[in-house]
Amino acid sequence: MNYSLIYHDKVETDIEDAYQWYEGKQEGLGDRFFTEIAVCCARVKEHPEYYSKIGKSLRKVLLDHFPYIVTFEIIGSTIFVYAVFHTSRDPKEISKRMK
Repeated sequence: MNYSLIYHDKVETDIEDAYQWYEGKQEGLGDRFFTEIAVCCARVKEHPEYYSKIGKSLRKVLLDHFPYIVTFEIIGSTIFVYAVFHTSRDPKEISKRMK
């Protein structure tokens, strides 16, 4: 199936905040984070059903080299990406975005 990705309005802010934080720690690290997000989303778009469910329909994928998860939901042929989330944050914040 050919899926399309739709990002919640706050996903761009999630990514930008993390990018700035990592870039402030080490030049180029923010770029590595951004690249890993792009690769992760491409994999999700190819095989979204591969990733484990958390709850009824929400799914998550853990980044390989950063402590972040990408949360998404499959509805028909659309993948809704709700958050790029640091693993230390309260996951209840994600469910607020799904409303």
